[in-house]
Amino acid sequence: MDWSSLELKVISCRDLKAFNFFKKLSAYSVVSIMIMNEQAKKKEEQQKHVQRQKTCIHKGGRNPEWNHIFQFDLQGLPPEESDNVFVKFDLRSESLVDRRIGEVRVPLKDLIDEFCGVVRYVSYQVRNSDGKANGVLNFSYRLIQRMKKSGNHESSPEKVVYPKVEVDYESRDYIRYPSLDDRVYNPKANSEIILLAPLQQVPSHSRKIP
Repeated sequence: MDWSSLELKVISCRDLKAFNFFKKLSAYSVVSIMIMNEQAKKKEEQQKHVQRQKTCIHKGGRNPEWNHIFQFDLQGLPPEESDNVFVKFDLRSESLVDRRIGEVRVPLKDLIDEFCGVVRYVSYQVRNSDGKANGVLNFSYRLIQRMKKSGNHESSPEKVVYPKVEVDYESRDYIRYPSLDDRVYNPKANSEIILLAPLQQVPSHSRKIP
């Protein structure tokens, strides 16, 4: 598995049905990573809770809000059970005897396949023990990728090396650049300015600038 952990935020539920019309729900959710293999021979091996965490209790009636963040380790999950791993939300109501409101089961494989690199916000139908709809669960999640080690030191970007250009003025001819006043600078003459004689005398009124 290329992902090291699952960061999950249980946001809220809406339209949960109360057991008693005269008493508000004090709802919370138990979130767990579990392996469900119905083909296992032993009944106790059909369901295994690998990791389990719990939200705070919200005494807000039918529309509780938690905004509780969990982080689950995915590196310890057996690769051969990747198709049987589920994220389970067990919604319960606190009272003298805690009662179950309903549950949501999401295949971990579906969350991984639908993840596109940014936080995803999703909603799932809550089902009670009879399989009937009982509200909607809202949560968000993101997957954290496993870090790849490249040695003891981090690789640094390659430096661009530019070739050196050396000009030997002693062995090469200097370059003459034309100027408006017919002057040429000679680096061998210790900054001496040499005036070149014009080839032909031109009257000042008809002289053209080259």
